[in-house]
Amino acid sequence: MQPLAAEETEARLPSADGESRLSYGHDSVYTLLTCLAFLAAVVVRWHGLAVQSLWWDEGYTLWISQFSPREIWHGVATDTSPPLYYLLQHFWIRCFGVSDAALRGMSAFFETLSLPVFYLLARRILVDKAAVALAVWLYALSAFQVEYAQEARFYGLLSFFFLVCVYSLIIFLEKHSVLSLCILTISLTAALYTHNMALFYLPGIALLWLFYPSPQTFRKRIVEGSLCALVVLLLYSPGFQICEVRRKLFLNRSGQAVRPPAARRYYLHSLRTIRWSSPTSIFPCSSHSVVANRKSSSLYFHSNSFFFHPRWTISSSSKKQEKDCGTFRLRNRPYSTCVFVSLHSSPVFINRAFIASSAIIPILLSTPIAFQNSILKKTFAIAALFLLMLTGISLLGFLRYSRKEDWHGMTEYVQKARGNHRLLLFVPSQGQVLFDHYSNGATGAIQREDEEGIPETFDYVHPYLRSTANYPDDALIIPLQQAVESGKYEEVDVILSHASQRIRTHLLDYLAAHCTAVHNAEFFELEVKRCLLQPMK
Repeated sequence: MQPLAAEETEARLPSADGESRLSYGHDSVYTLLTCLAFLAAVVVRWHGLAVQSLWWDEGYTLWISQFSPREIWHGVATDTSPPLYYLLQHFWIRCFGVSDAALRGMSAFFETLSLPVFYLLARRILVDKAAVALAVWLYALSAFQVEYAQEARFYGLLSFFFLVCVYSLIIFLEKHSVLSLCILTISLTAALYTHNMALFYLPGIALLWLFYPSPQTFRKRIVEGSLCALVVLLLYSPGFQICEVRRKLFLNRSGQAVRPPAARRYYLHSLRTIRWSSPTSIFPCSSHSVVANRKSSSLYFHSNSFFFHPRWTISSSSKKQEKDCGTFRLRNRPYSTCVFVSLHSSPVFINRAFIASSAIIPILLSTPIAFQNSILKKTFAIAALFLLMLTGISLLGFLRYSRKEDWHGMTEYVQKARGNHRLLLFVPSQGQVLFDHYSNGATGAIQREDEEGIPETFDYVHPYLRSTANYPDDALIIPLQQAVESGKYEEVDVILSHASQRIRTHLLDYLAAHCTAVHNAEFFELEVKRCLLQPMK
């Protein structure tokens, strides 16, 4: 055999330019996919912000955000949340108004800002462009992230600060940049002022600081981490004043501070109730209660936890536990800072408090593609496509079946049947915020003097919530008794929303005894009871 010609040999050898062009072609495809993921994320986060009515917690955001910054700072002492989100929302609504889309727009805005931060974090950790593209797509289509991007609450803001915190920490460990350390300190402090659950993320941040691979020595990490923690503690010190005020507000009827039962028992009970990672709040103080999902009328799939969520969550506890809860039955969200400051707290688990940590899940799920050989990489790529398909199905299910309290529809119903001698009674009175919000934007707005609340009319002057726990049983329905006995009204429309069983029992008993007829109208998680009284003389 004659040796091959030089030209033929070169033709059969792999071409470096060809491999470069092939690699460049793949990189271009992944870049395009990443850009499409960004576009899809923006669309699903901003589309349909005003399709559904504001719900209960968003009504509180609407109310508290319209006070001055000073009043907001003092007003949150009666709630369970820090003030930063409401302060930002205060200035946001000054620029964009108080429409439903405007109120939810700030959450969508910060969720959109989270996208480039997430991309930079994924690129820093994963490096591989295919893995980065997958992570971005998983994050873009996460029903969990989209849900709270369309809600006028602080979860989208918390997710943004957490991603900034993790990314700036990694940059600091790799490059020892002073700027990144400053950003880390500010983002940690801002997260604490956004949601009390951020306190539980601090151990995770500390572990990342100590064990993330970087040139810095372990001793140096401890010293710098301690200094950062000290600065964050100093910056957050004003927040402890809020907790002290909040502790003093939780008093029993005798005027003495109520100390909750052992935390260990409540944590074990709360963990027992989480059989499925349900999208509803889980109330550890409710006795054999069935809590309906406030948004979804069907099953849907969350990509952040990979569990199917049932429509109902059953949470049961003994009568003794219900009795021990006392005042804290009405406090359904954790204010974790006060656990360590005053030990007056009711621990509870709700899935939306973990939205910040769920933002890292897409990166973890994409890791096998980035750090495997060619054979396993193809296997993981197929699994990743299947996972992405499930994530898309989850998002479609959320967008189709998600429902919120229909305050807009209820307001229209009440307004259409409005008479000259009719009183609107809100149980509890916080529902007046959402009703007034929709009635004032409609034709023929209802006058404020024809509204009452139980146990008292909601206050638009002072930014303090009043708990019904300190009211004796016979004082809960005094506004209804006064309306019936005054003889001024022919009808009383009772709007029930988030009313405790204690109030409902007294209210329904009184209506049964004094109304000639009661007509019921139900909306999603809202109920209107129209009480017909004796004709006026």
